[in-house]
Amino acid sequence: MSDEVELTGLRARLSEWAGVRDELVVTETVQRSLARYTADVETHLAHEGVNASDATLMQALGAAVTVGETYFFRHPEQLTALGHLIAQLVATGRTRLRAWSAGCATGEEAYSLAALLRGSLPTDRHVELEVLGTDLVAQRIEVAERAVYGEHSVRVAGPLLFPLFETGGDEQYAIAPQLRALTRFAVHNLLEPASEPGTYDLIVCRNVLVYLTPAAAATVVARLSEALAPGGIIAFGSVELEATPPDLEPAGPPEFAIFRRMTRAPKPAAQERATATVATPSAQLLPVVVRAAPSAAGGMGAAADGGAPVHDSIAVHLRALALIEAGRLQAAAALLDELVRGSPAYVPGLLERALLWQRGGEEACAEALMRELLLRMAQRADDEVVSGPTPLQVVYYRRSAEAFLARRARS
Repeated sequence: MSDEVELTGLRARLSEWAGVRDELVVTETVQRSLARYTADVETHLAHEGVNASDATLMQALGAAVTVGETYFFRHPEQLTALGHLIAQLVATGRTRLRAWSAGCATGEEAYSLAALLRGSLPTDRHVELEVLGTDLVAQRIEVAERAVYGEHSVRVAGPLLFPLFETGGDEQYAIAPQLRALTRFAVHNLLEPASEPGTYDLIVCRNVLVYLTPAAAATVVARLSEALAPGGIIAFGSVELEATPPDLEPAGPPEFAIFRRMTRAPKPAAQERATATVATPSAQLLPVVVRAAPSAAGGMGAAADGGAPVHDSIAVHLRALALIEAGRLQAAAALLDELVRGSPAYVPGLLERALLWQRGGEEACAEALMRELLLRMAQRADDEVVSGPTPLQVVYYRRSAEAFLARRARS
């Protein structure tokens, strides 16, 4: 698979299959993923070229077009708000709650939702619970089903809001049996319809839309909306949408990006077929604008403090995340060191490098970067959005650094 034309075609097919923006399909990662594919398929490719209908190949290369960065109770403020809304749903008389973590990566979010549901229910009510976690990449689903995690999944930025683990320590955390019993996982492409539309009371799809093309993002939002039961709740990343999607209404403060499915008649079959069309989207299909990661200086191409343009920094950051996920920590560290030196004002790079220092036991190095991060956040408003692989508010970075430094002071 050394032919550049075939590799370009494969990148394009991956982008179309997953709906990911083409510039986020990292060629090096495609090559590494392809090298791990079976010898039979590589032989087939050498003789036949890229088979655009080979779903098995697309699945095998899925890691090249997605970022699996996640941890338990990520964005705790939004999860807390969801807990209150779940309690309200139960108060309306629901005796069964179904939740879906759409784009769950290695499962931390799905188990967090399971713990949230159990912890949010009134003690005097019996409610049947079910949580589904889905991801595009089969290898990540296998990790989720094992239900044993390392320290990278437990972070100060994600306080343990509810009990999660059966055992902890020795850098291994096993999910409690009662949470494993109510959580299941499956491979699923969010561009495809849900297997059971109209049945989910809670859907969480965070930090997914930001990676997608506008047409793909519109399709995913429509699919997820159709999967909700009437009155059901859906949550997106805090800055992924600029408008309320059709059939939904806000169910909380705008910064939480939580919506409720309105009670109304199903869409006509003709409209359903139009919604399913991805290749030729129209402006009327879904008036949702997916917000690109804006730079603090006011534009995607703007540089900060003489560093690289923000979109270049994000591209380097994404490559580092892919290396971390592949277990190539030294290569990721070198890339992040380059990012921090070249773009010191790119705050997500400071946090990522600090977390990698912490993961390697270099607490002092991590502390130095956390303190620099706080200095750079000092004059910025909490609700200001910071560009990164996932656009996040200043308050997220500030609290992450403060929590790390507070724990370091106690140790």
